[in-house]
Amino acid sequence: DPRVITPDEVWMLAQKLASKGVKTFALQEYRPVNNGVYPEPTLEQIKAFYLDKKLKEKISALFENFILRTE
Repeated sequence: DPRVITPDEVWMLAQKLASKGVKTFALQEYRPVNNGVYPEPTLEQIKAFYLDKKLKEKISALFENFILRTE
């Protein structure tokens, strides 16, 4: 959920996992769920992680397998 975690925090998590020997990292696109309590993030907020080419390249370089789940 892009309202809870930032791209920088995803990067820090990826670095920590790679340092622990993790071989596969998957990043899944947030799927909006209308819960009636919180306003949903904008499409721009949702796509910020998945359209950030530099972030994807940096993460991909750390792992044998990088999976980007967008559907």
